[in-house]
Amino acid sequence: MEKPPNIQFFPIINGLQKMALYETKARLYLIGSNNTQTKFRVLKIDRTEPYELSITDDKVRNEHQAFLLN
Repeated sequence: MEKPPNIQFFPIINGLQKMALYETKARLYLIGSNNTQTKFRVLKIDRTEPYELSITDDKVRNEHQAFLLN
């Protein structure tokens, strides 16, 4: 029997601890941060197409103060 390969996956942020949901008529924005609020990720959910789910993860690790979640 063949041994499975030893693969490790490391997340970009070590777990999202805080999340906030913002909405506009066209989109939902789910913004998550680590516990110290130094790294942020944005998930965009398009609301314009009623029969199709469109979710975008921009794959960018944001480090901007404008995302501070209180």
